[in-house]
Amino acid sequence: MLAAYKASAALLAELRDLVGEHNGRVGATQSTEVAHLKSIFRSSPPCREDLTALMHYLNKEEKRAFTEDQRQELIDVANDRVSTTVVGAGEFDPMLSDMLGPQKLQKHEFTYNYYTDDDWEYFCSEAKITQKFTKMSRTWIIAFGLRFLPAQTYRIGLSTIIEASKMTFAPTEAYDMMHEFVCEFKMVRGQTEGTVTWKRFPSDPGAVIESYPGG
Repeated sequence: MLAAYKASAALLAELRDLVGEHNGRVGATQSTEVAHLKSIFRSSPPCREDLTALMHYLNKEEKRAFTEDQRQELIDVANDRVSTTVVGAGEFDPMLSDMLGPQKLQKHEFTYNYYTDDDWEYFCSEAKITQKFTKMSRTWIIAFGLRFLPAQTYRIGLSTIIEASKMTFAPTEAYDMMHEFVCEFKMVRGQTEGTVTWKRFPSDPGAVIESYPGG
C-alpha cells in the first residue's frame, strides 16, 4: 500500500511542477489516483506493517499529494482492509461499507462445512421443515454474518435440509419450498441484528469462525 501511495504522490508532484498547482488537471488526476489507490488497497494482502508504514508516511508528509478528505478516505479503506480481514489473507474477501446493490451478494458454496454438531442434529431431527428454515437462517445471519444471498446459496441450504430430513419433493413442490425458504430467511433477517462479514467464504471454516465473534 505504501509503495502504491508513493508512486501516486510522485506522479502528482510531477504534474504540479509541469502545469501548476491550480490547473484543473491536478484535481482530476487526484480523483483518478484516489480511485486507483482504493482498488489497490482493497486487493492488497492485509499487512499491519504496511498499514503502519503508510500511516507514518502520511503523518510525516510535508507536501501533501491529496486533500484532507481524500487522505482520510484512503486511510479508512486501508484500515478496513487490515481490520476486517484479520486472518486468511487471499482466502476470503471482506464486505466493504461502500458496496452497493449486487456488490453485496455474498458467495458461500460451503455452508454445509460450517454447521456445528447441534446444527446437524436439528436439521436431521423430526422438526418441521419450516422450523429448519428458521434455524438455518439464524445460523447464517448470526454465526456466519451471511445476510445478502445469491440464489445458489439458497439452493445449497434447501438441498442440505431436504437431504438431512430424508425427504423428497416433486419439482413443483421443491419450487414452493425454495420460495418459502427465501421468504423465511428475509423475515428472520429483518428481525435479527448481525454484522455482514465476507463476500466470498473459503471451504475451510476455521479462519472465518475464529475471526468472527458470532461464530
